[in-house]
This record gives sequence, C-alpha cells and structure tokens, in this order.
Amino acid sequence: MGLSLKDVFERTRISVHYLQAIENDEFSLLPEPPYAKNFIRIYAHALGMEEKSILGRYENYLHSLKILEDVPHEEDVGHKFSPAVISRYGIFLGIVLILLIMFVVMKLVPMQYRPSSEAGIDRAAMETSINVASEKKDITVEQKVDKVASPGAEEEQIKAAAELAYEQAQSTTVPAAKIISPKATGGSTGNVPQTVNEVKTSRLVIKAIEETWIRMRLDQNPTFQILLKPGQEVEYKAVVFNMDIGNAGGIVIHFKGEKIENLGKPGEVISLRLP
Repeated sequence: MGLSLKDVFERTRISVHYLQAIENDEFSLLPEPPYAKNFIRIYAHALGMEEKSILGRYENYLHSLKILEDVPHEEDVGHKFSPAVISRYGIFLGIVLILLIMFVVMKLVPMQYRPSSEAGIDRAAMETSINVASEKKDITVEQKVDKVASPGAEEEQIKAAAELAYEQAQSTTVPAAKIISPKATGGSTGNVPQTVNEVKTSRLVIKAIEETWIRMRLDQNPTFQILLKPGQEVEYKAVVFNMDIGNAGGIVIHFKGEKIENLGKPGEVISLRLP
C-alpha cells in the first residue's frame, strides 16, 4: 500500500517501535503475548493483510522460547562446579583471608604500645561510632517495613512499591529534587531541607477498570512497564508523563485535580503525554 511507519502509527496509534518490531519479525521487542497479539491484529487490519500469517510466525517464536526453557544446561552446571572453578575461588578466598589477618594484626599491635589514656579514648570513640551506626540501621529498616510491609489491601502495597521505586530513581538522577514520602517520615516535615529551585512535580493517579498494560516514562528516567488488574490503583510524581496504553477504555486518570476518562475504546492502543 506504500504506507510508512508514521502513516501506520497515525492509523493504529501503536508505537513506531512496536510497528517496526512486527514488520521485521523482531518479536522479542514486543510486550506480553496478550498485548502483542492485539498489536499484530491491529497492524494487519490497518495494512489490509491476513493476520493469520503474522500470528503464526509469532506463535512459532513463542514455541521456540518454550523449547529453549525446557532444555537443561548440563554443560553450564558442570562448568560452574568444576574443580578448576572451585580451586580458583579457593585461592581468592585464601588471599582475602590473609589480607584480613594482616590488617587486624597491623591495627592491634600498635595499640598495645600506646598510652592507656589514648587507648581508652579510641575505644570510647569506636563504641560511640558502632552505637550510632546501629541506630541508623534500625531506623532505616523500620521505615522500610512501615512503608512496604504495612497491613492493608493489595492496592496499597502496589502504591507503596511504586512510590519507593520512584523515590529511589529521583534520589539517583536529581538529588536536589528528592521526594520524601509522608508514610516514611510519619507525617513530619520539620527536619526536611528545602531546595530553592526545586522542580515542581505533578501527581498522577491511575485506576484500572479492566486489565490494562501501560508503558511509562517519568521525565528522563528509564522506561518501565506495568500490568494493572481491575480495581488496582497506582500513583506517581513527576514533571512530564509519557505513556503507551494498551487498553484505552480500561483506566481512569486523575491529574492536577481533574478526572480523565473515556480515553478510547476498550482494547484500543493510544499514546498519551501529560501535561
């Protein structure tokens, strides 16, 4: 028909990345099988092609993956536990042990010849350091347990996990705009330092009415995928949200105080950018 990938994208609203993967039979680049098959059907109908031929090649690809998973890797197992490998690790552990003993001896021997007053000061400082480190570790563990393992419904656990993953990404890529969840701090923000030029983020809440696959990118962070079941709800904070939605009629979005629904028909694939 002489259509370019851009023309097919305008007709199907399927990402050019996935269209090219279908065209080149690079099925490993497609999402989960239910959504990949839906993309293939939409692609075939848009070009007036027979969908059975493409779906047949995709089924053969899935079958080959299953065969590869069932093949036992005896050579890898034998190599992993071969005498040469065990000997190599034994030598490495022996060297580490010798270095550790030398380090301990070098630290302990000079301490025996120092005045008792200096030794007492160092011992007290060491005990203080150990106590402080132990307290910090206990606080960190309690915060994580309160945030991730707190009793509640499955929706709350998914929301907490999403917030934790996003906070870790934000603290790595943009330290000045680190986000601290009120759940982890117990609602107290008095000791949290504020930045002068902090980037203003928006809150996005997605609630699933039907099972929906979503491919998301928050600001400049790496792209990730989620699969929501009916009734599940997730929440993210960012400046810009880019989404590929596999079931436009299967979700309701709350963004900046507004409720966004009826994004498309059930099963329709769309791309959405907010704001």
